[in-house]
Amino acid sequence: MRFMVGVVLATAWAGLAAGQNSGLASEGRALFPRYCSIPYCHGSEGGEGRAPTLRGRTRDPGALRDIVVNGIPDTSMPDFGERLTENEVDAVVAYVLSISIAPPPEAGASVPSREAKPVSVDIESLPASLVGVPERGATLFFEASGERGCTGCHHMGRGDGVGPDLSAAKEQDPRALLRDILFPDAEDADRSAFFTIELKDGEHIRGIVQEESETAVRLHDLSTRPPVLRRIAKESIAKMEPVPGSPMPKNFGELYTWKELLDILAFLQGRAVSYPELH
Repeated sequence: MRFMVGVVLATAWAGLAAGQNSGLASEGRALFPRYCSIPYCHGSEGGEGRAPTLRGRTRDPGALRDIVVNGIPDTSMPDFGERLTENEVDAVVAYVLSISIAPPPEAGASVPSREAKPVSVDIESLPASLVGVPERGATLFFEASGERGCTGCHHMGRGDGVGPDLSAAKEQDPRALLRDILFPDAEDADRSAFFTIELKDGEHIRGIVQEESETAVRLHDLSTRPPVLRRIAKESIAKMEPVPGSPMPKNFGELYTWKELLDILAFLQGRAVSYPELH
């Protein structure tokens, strides 16, 4: 959904610059950690994270609101127009504008490292909602209904192996695993086998090429769940082009709750994984 901007936003910006409208900005500050500074998005209180820092930058209120509502296509920035109410959007925009006019750190000031740092957590002291359970994660991983489930593409002793083998996932940083699940395009990787194919009969196929000969192409067709291995004669192909980005779905952040993501991480890691470890 799109909301009206213009004079109202210009007035709001003027008020923020004068130190007014602090109530709305305070509401936005409470919403920000829940929607914007989750792992591998914007940093705490708008600081540097996987996504750009929001502090100390001049911003146009209308353009900022449009980004919050509609997202940025072909990036990890999702749209929040259907997730937040109009007032919540106003609050988030007000908060970002309030920190945008804050001066950047002085030269020579220490900057938090982006390197992964181990977090010591007492699992037993945390509520169950903040701790992933490997057994529940296994059920989710091997689920084969609708858009959910991982085993159609990945394998850990089972599965057809369309995607990478995840047997070594237990050796990885859980934050990196979460990033790869939620934002599969965040890291550069070899995507040379990901293609879209247009057949002469008009059919369009997006898939991962497994083998190519002089006469045919064998690929996993990603339009089905699980992907089906198909052989396509080259004489029936009108166009074949590589596809930028990862073939992995981009909507797992919507298909799974945070608790379910914790459970999946716990299964991949072979141990309980807690929410504090992801910060």
